[in-house]
Amino acid sequence: MPYVGQTITDVFPTSINVDTATIATANISNQLTGKATDEGQRTISSTSYATCSNTLSVDITPASASSKFLVSFDTESYFATDNVSHYLTIYRDSTDIGNSSGYGLARGFSSSSDISMGMDGTILDSPNTTSEITYQVYAKLASGSGPAYFNSQTIGTLTVLEIKS
Repeated sequence: MPYVGQTITDVFPTSINVDTATIATANISNQLTGKATDEGQRTISSTSYATCSNTLSVDITPASASSKFLVSFDTESYFATDNVSHYLTIYRDSTDIGNSSGYGLARGFSSSSDISMGMDGTILDSPNTTSEITYQVYAKLASGSGPAYFNSQTIGTLTVLEIKS
């Protein structure tokens, strides 16, 4: 972590002098609040959001009603056919927290067959509750006849960090 007066040259192509900047730190309740992994290839064949993977799911009870959660997923998508598009998003219980217009947090598209690509998404959520909640990755086809796949050659992850306010 940079400190006041340090010049950062190893990471950036040009140097940045940190002289009077305030460097904020997050108040994470635990280093890792919840993490789920999935090693199985999952098929996306519906134009409505569906879970597709019950293992990319984290149940958690907030420490307080004002807690926030940094929720992120990382996976890989595979397109076996041409002109297929799909979206991935995160649900909190039955609510899509990714995008209110239904576009999710990540979109994959391929105009050619046999294409693989990494997909990820992150969102800061304020559930405003002390009851147990469930975060889960959902997927849907956006266009094309499909199907599309995720976790076809990698391990998908869902990570949840609770941030105290």
